[in-house]
Amino acid sequence: MSTKVVVTQAASIHEELEQIRNQIGQRAFELSRTGAHGNNPEKHWQDAERELVFEPSVEVRQMDDRFELLAAVPGVEALNIQVTPEAVLIKGDGPHVACTDDGVVRLCDFSRGQVFRWIHFGERIDQANVTAELTNGLLRFTAPLFRETPIEVDEAPAVRKAAARKPAPVASSAKPVAKASKRTRSKGN
Repeated sequence: MSTKVVVTQAASIHEELEQIRNQIGQRAFELSRTGAHGNNPEKHWQDAERELVFEPSVEVRQMDDRFELLAAVPGVEALNIQVTPEAVLIKGDGPHVACTDDGVVRLCDFSRGQVFRWIHFGERIDQANVTAELTNGLLRFTAPLFRETPIEVDEAPAVRKAAARKPAPVASSAKPVAKASKRTRSKGN
């Protein structure tokens, strides 16, 4: 069973990206204060990112007239997709929460956190005609390439009108130039 996914147009997604970076940075700082991993900021950032964000695996293909993106988002039922002239942002609720009702969870490799994936296409897309569909945990996003429609201008009436008009006489302030006469020399001089 497939579900159509609503896609909203956005001028920019920089605020969204900055917000998630700030959340990860705050959590990385909190992890650094616990003393875990010693003084290793990269490890703190990676752990914070893994806790807060689930980055789905994707495949992006470019055809002659469109981009096609496939994203693996198993267990995610509600997605928020924003599209800019050259990028797409996929967000959604985390796909897994460990169930502790029955026993103690000893190992859990399922990803948790907010689904968050940003893809930059590198070419302008037609935001108004993108489509997205979710089928069995696989998001299929299609974005046609933006093609400017040439504006056709009918020049024929203007050309006919200009040809029908006679050019106006041009006033000149220059003095007429007299023809130079040849002087003949007499043989005796």
